[in-house]
Amino acid sequence: MRIKTGKGLALITALVAGLISPFGARAQRGGFDNDSREAQKHGWLFSYQDGLDQARKLRKPMMLVFRCVP
Repeated sequence: MRIKTGKGLALITALVAGLISPFGARAQRGGFDNDSREAQKHGWLFSYQDGLDQARKLRKPMMLVFRCVP
């Protein structure tokens, strides 16, 4: 069964819009800074030096995550 070009294009457009729309909503709710505050509640550190100090103190490896925040 082949999808007609018009229906196929509409389906692709709907899928792309569905994937992109959560990011716009997140920006309207207060941006990506809210993610930082939420992560800090669960023990994530945003200072490289603080993370390094804690890793040395606990004698555990440190995982770095680089984020590009628009």
